Amino acid sequence: MLRLGDDKLLLVWEAGRWASPPSRTLLLHAAARPEISADERADIPLAERDAVLLELHGALFGDRMPCFVACPQCRAQLEFEMSAHAVQQHTAAHSGEGLLEWRCGDWRVQFRLPTSRDVGLLESCSAVADARALLASRCVIHAERDGSPVAAGKLAEAQLNALSARMAECDPGGDLRISLRCAGCGHVWESLLDAGNFLWAEVSAYARRLLREVHTLAHDYGWSESEILRMSSARRNMYLELVANE
Repeated sequence: MLRLGDDKLLLVWEAGRWASPPSRTLLLHAAARPEISADERADIPLAERDAVLLELHGALFGDRMPCFVACPQCRAQLEFEMSAHAVQQHTAAHSGEGLLEWRCGDWRVQFRLPTSRDVGLLESCSAVADARALLASRCVIHAERDGSPVAAGKLAEAQLNALSARMAECDPGGDLRISLRCAGCGHVWESLLDAGNFLWAEVSAYARRLLREVHTLAHDYGWSESEILRMSSARRNMYLELVANE
């Protein structure tokens, strides 16, 4: 796993600042796995990709993942922590690829798992049904009913819903959901953990804090950005403490 320096992390943040969430996730994946081509990264199953992102989180920010979520019932704010390593191990254990199958009655469908490339294309869909249909057209390798071939675009909504559930069953690491209970009103629900969005929020917060530190030290000492970023965090923090105590 590549450990990003502060200068490279700022470049990633700058490149993804105005990008869409799927594009940001690809930028983070590229930073973590620069030895893999862009096409290869785009075609990696989601669980395998998220395992890499969680590993990068651990390398950059440590194992602690502070989480904040609002209860959908009473809007109370819940705070809890997760272990990046534990989630990464769960995701990696469920990552997989290759040809999979779903059977129900006289239906038989062979499919592959969704990838970052597929998710990126779903942004154009305005409805869940349209997204499921597009995903089926891309991920279904072969479909048949009672032995007769059926085009992926001809699958009815009932089959698309069942296929979507089968995909989640085959790739639980690619659809991470956390069971939560509100201490205030007792409401129970599941919340989706998007590893790419979570890591991006951490990267964005760190980049903004880092730029404020650069501004302070450049203003007080006249050093360049590159000189400040080459310092260890311990030395940089000492200078910031001296500035604060002047």
